[in-house]
Amino acid sequence: MRENLIRILIVEDHQIVRIGLRVLLDSVDNLTVVGEAGDGRTALDKVVELKPDIVLMDIALPEMDGIEASYQIKSRCPQTRVIMLTSHDTDKDILAAMGSGADGFCLKDIPIEQLVEAIVTVNNNGTWLDSRIAERLQRTRQNQGEPVAVEKNLDADVLDLLCYVEQGLSNEEIALEMGVSTEHLRGMMRDAVEALFMVGDDHERGRQLRKQFAAKIADVTVDTHQSAILAINEIFADKYLILSHVGRGGMGRVYKARHIHTEKIVAIKVLLPQFAADRRVVRLFQDEAKAAAALVHPNTVQVFDFGITQKGQSFIVMDYIEGTTLETMLRQNGTLTLEEFHNIFDQVCNALVAAHSKDVIHCDIKPGNIVLIGSGTAPVVAKLIDFGLAKILLPPQTPVQLQLTESFDLCGSPAYMSPEQCRGGRLDVRSDLYSLGCVMYEAVSGHQAAPGLSAMECISKHLQDYPPRFASIAPHLNIPAGVEDIIFKLLDKSPDSRFQTPKQLKLALSKAYFDQFSDLESDEISIVL
Repeated sequence: MRENLIRILIVEDHQIVRIGLRVLLDSVDNLTVVGEAGDGRTALDKVVELKPDIVLMDIALPEMDGIEASYQIKSRCPQTRVIMLTSHDTDKDILAAMGSGADGFCLKDIPIEQLVEAIVTVNNNGTWLDSRIAERLQRTRQNQGEPVAVEKNLDADVLDLLCYVEQGLSNEEIALEMGVSTEHLRGMMRDAVEALFMVGDDHERGRQLRKQFAAKIADVTVDTHQSAILAINEIFADKYLILSHVGRGGMGRVYKARHIHTEKIVAIKVLLPQFAADRRVVRLFQDEAKAAAALVHPNTVQVFDFGITQKGQSFIVMDYIEGTTLETMLRQNGTLTLEEFHNIFDQVCNALVAAHSKDVIHCDIKPGNIVLIGSGTAPVVAKLIDFGLAKILLPPQTPVQLQLTESFDLCGSPAYMSPEQCRGGRLDVRSDLYSLGCVMYEAVSGHQAAPGLSAMECISKHLQDYPPRFASIAPHLNIPAGVEDIIFKLLDKSPDSRFQTPKQLKLALSKAYFDQFSDLESDEISIVL
């Protein structure tokens, strides 16, 4: 049995993130996860019950946010140390977190080695600030030609600023009240943050300020008592006649409808009412509409309209397509032929090339989100659907603090998620390529790349294990070595070792497909093709 264990409580509303963190932390000597909570109120109860040494807590939580929860935990159990583990890195977020009594602040995509170091440091009564934020603060001061102070003065301006932040005023409102520009205010924010960080727990004034100025993040209230299901023959959004209910996804219900003026048949996705009060989900839903509307391509679904009704129902209107999913096809046939494999995944690559050109990543590539249209002898048309988790990538010149703030919350389907997605880290197109590699593995072998009876088991395999080679699980299929090499390159744990773009993958797939005909005579090739 391990001695001197540091006992950790994970507080995170995304179940998959909790699972990923538990897998990683339980694999580290002297760390053990004693419990989990999905909201701030439950976290408070768990701290009282379990008395953990360290609480790893997100800021954006339901019921009670992480800022308030940290303040309550510190009030009831002052011996418990709190580390904010979040994707939010604005000055206001950091100020609020440290004001609530938190002992550390880490970004979600922090390497596991650094997270462990943060946990150990905070457990030893130290304070931890993610190095990227610390470096940004230091670089800002140096760029302004000012020395980086060892200790900052908590002057009257800082106190005024903290008061305005506590009152919930926006940056623009604070700037107006203080008679400064918003640019100057940002500098003052950094000064205030540095000031709070530079005064330790042995500094009585610092302790008082941290307790006094626990800034609260205002919530947006939305009416959530709207009807969960649209009625058949109902007129929706003043122009769509609801014809039938098609299905339900993770965030919304999908309906078949007809535009009452143009007679066009469309599909409408309506956000589930239980998510209407969650600003993150509403934003995610809006991001789906923006991401999909930006794509006009034969291998994606076109979005025509999106908005919010007078009743507060968020919706997206898109192409209505009828076909079968790759998931259904694999369930019926077991595997794809090499010709089917090349035809389908060549088109999926086309969809990803189009998405990547618009700086969009899908985040949930799986067999159920690849729809196949057509029958008979003609090749099927493949469409990549459901950009419900899609994210619009920030341009390279975006300031680093905004890039870090926009690191993506983890979501997706556990059997097809990339290692970086399992860790809740920042994603790019290479995460989509890993997920596509999982789908390809299953399509040619009939076996999942990361099978598991639970999400935790799947995530553990994505993080730590490679799937078996085809010779050991499907020797009778004679899968070409070139195809196997492509798939395992996609499944590399390191994004830098995978194909870097969908276009690279498309070219490699074509080469592997046509290499099988290299030994045939030209007339035989024409017959095969």
